Amino acid sequence: MQYCAVLWGITGGGTYLRESAEVMEGLSRRGLRVTVMMSRWGAEVVRIYGVEPIIRRIATGDYLRELLVGDGAMYYVGRLALDRYRVFVVAPATANTVAKFVLGIEDTAVTAAFAQAEKSGVPIVVLPTEAVVRNGKVVSVLPCYISSQLCRLPEEGRCVAADACPVNAIVERGVKASIDISRCIGCETCVKACPYGAVRCWETVLQELRDVDRENIERLSTLSGVVIVRSPQELEEALLRFVGDCLEGTPSNG
Repeated sequence: MQYCAVLWGITGGGTYLRESAEVMEGLSRRGLRVTVMMSRWGAEVVRIYGVEPIIRRIATGDYLRELLVGDGAMYYVGRLALDRYRVFVVAPATANTVAKFVLGIEDTAVTAAFAQAEKSGVPIVVLPTEAVVRNGKVVSVLPCYISSQLCRLPEEGRCVAADACPVNAIVERGVKASIDISRCIGCETCVKACPYGAVRCWETVLQELRDVDRENIERLSTLSGVVIVRSPQELEEALLRFVGDCLEGTPSNG
C-alpha cells in the first residue's frame, strides 16, 4: 500500500540544508508524511546548522513520520520495496554520498536506501551539494563562527554572547572567543547578543568544483528514475510532481 509519504535522507552537508528542511516542513504541514533518515554525521550537521527543531516537528514518531538515525535506520530500508513511499529524496547529498550512489556502495542507511529505491522503481530526487554552483564555483555554507577581527572581549566580566549561549558553546581564549562546533546548536542566540557583530552564521564561500564531482553528478543524472535538482525551489517543484495530488490545498483537476 502506497501512502502520501516520502523518505528523506540527510547526509553530512550544510549547503541548502536549512532551506531543504523548510521545504519539507511546508509539505508536511499539507499532509505529507515524511520519514527522516540521517547518517551519523548527517545528525551532527542537522544540529550544527540549527535544523533539529524543524526535524522534530516533521518526525513526530507516528507511522511514516519517524526519525531514523545511524545504523538503526537500516531496518527500515525495506519499506521502499513494500511501496510505502512515493519518492526517496536526498537533500542535501554530499560529494562523498553522490560518489557512493554512482558506484553502488551501500555502507550507510542512506546509500542502501538509494539502491533499494532503484531496484524497487521508487523515484529518487537528489540535491547534490556540489551542484550548487555560482560563477563556476561550488557554493559552501559555513556554520556559525566568531570573527577574530571583530571580537572584543571585555577586560572585566564574561563575553556577552557566551553568557547568552544556551549550550555553553562559546569558549573564551585569551582576548578572543570561539565557537565549539561540537556543542553548537545553530540557534543564533549569540548573533543577537554580541554587541560587535562578531558572530556570523550561514555565510557562503566559493570553492573550486572538482572534475570528479562534476562527473559523478553527470553519471548520477543518467541513472533511471533519478532526478537531480540544484536549489530548494527545484526540490519543491520536483517533489510536487510526485506528491502534489495527495496534499491538502492542491487544486483539483476535476
